[in-house]
Amino acid sequence: MLQDTTKVFKAGNSLSLRLTKRDLAKFHVEDGTVLEKEYDPNGKKITFKIADSINPDLDNFIDKFYEENKELTRELENK
Repeated sequence: MLQDTTKVFKAGNSLSLRLTKRDLAKFHVEDGTVLEKEYDPNGKKITFKIADSINPDLDNFIDKFYEENKELTRELENK
């Protein structure tokens, strides 16, 4: 297992983690990739893995819906 450090930073009303170019080379994700988070019981560790697609047709529908309704989703995010 490879280990590295990264900082948490504010992104809007959320906190985010940055994936470096080196991370991306090992962890084949892109913008919009869905990840599963697993927390250890003592709150000291979070593990991420690429989520398995349960239904590709549903994934495509959701992607298309968000693309066609960008303004609406932005408006709802800001409420």
